[in-house]
Amino acid sequence: VIAAFLWAQLEHLDDIQSRRKHLWELYHSNLSSLALSPNSLIALPGLPEYATNNAHMFYLVCNNLEDRTALIKHLKDNGVLAVFHYLSLHSSPYYMDKHDGRALPECDRYADCLVRLPMYYDLKEEELLRICTLLKSNMIENDWLVAGINNPEFSTNDFFISGLNVGNTQMLTKDEYKDTALIK
Repeated sequence: VIAAFLWAQLEHLDDIQSRRKHLWELYHSNLSSLALSPNSLIALPGLPEYATNNAHMFYLVCNNLEDRTALIKHLKDNGVLAVFHYLSLHSSPYYMDKHDGRALPECDRYADCLVRLPMYYDLKEEELLRICTLLKSNMIENDWLVAGINNPEFSTNDFFISGLNVGNTQMLTKDEYKDTALIK
């Protein structure tokens, strides 16, 4: 039964991959403004020039476990299931006594900070855009927002998180943001 299911997917592989790549690009283009600053609270996946993208997942990397936990909760409270990606092998109960004790900070960082966003063939663009809006609203609620007011590089719907003023952007709190022309 499983083989028949997988065979059907293989027969439509080009269509499935094309759709997943489209959704990945839609996430990336809608969320890229959230990660523009070096002090951003999140980072987006990058794609080196030598690589290709199979679009099997779309993820964000938060700065710490607390931010990731808060983000997952915010999405869950709004009906979106986002999950953390993996546990470090060296931290697993099975492997702990086999690990040589080296610090593996990047493994630990990604185990604590990576959030997978919904990504599947039947994900509708409207649902994906709603997820992007929820992510942006979460950034507003955290009171660390640099909005692209009077900045021609950003549309009126764009903003990003930062601890710095960058270019023509302005540091705003949540209340100040609500009073701007960006809220319609």
